[in-house]
Amino acid sequence: MEFDELMNKELDLLIRSVHHKATDLKTGKKQNKNLRVRFKKDHDDGDDFPVDKDPLCDYEEDEANAKWVQENLPGGKSEKSDAILNCPGCMSVLSLVSHR
Repeated sequence: MEFDELMNKELDLLIRSVHHKATDLKTGKKQNKNLRVRFKKDHDDGDDFPVDKDPLCDYEEDEANAKWVQENLPGGKSEKSDAILNCPGCMSVLSLVSHR
């Protein structure tokens, strides 16, 4: 099932539940369950843009940065790291080698 279909079904369920609650409060009657909301698509389903590439991430630059860190920073050559530790407030890198 495609993402658009999933989102349409979720939206339909949400609208039905809100509409039923409002109808029940006003008249006590229930509305038709065939209520549907459809949105016009802004684009064709053609492959005009690459789907698998993230526009906010440059994978080649990430590889170059990882190589530089391994060559230039102490502890960068350690491949036994569980995770990279970042500051939760500003997301700056605190430690490249972290263990449990």
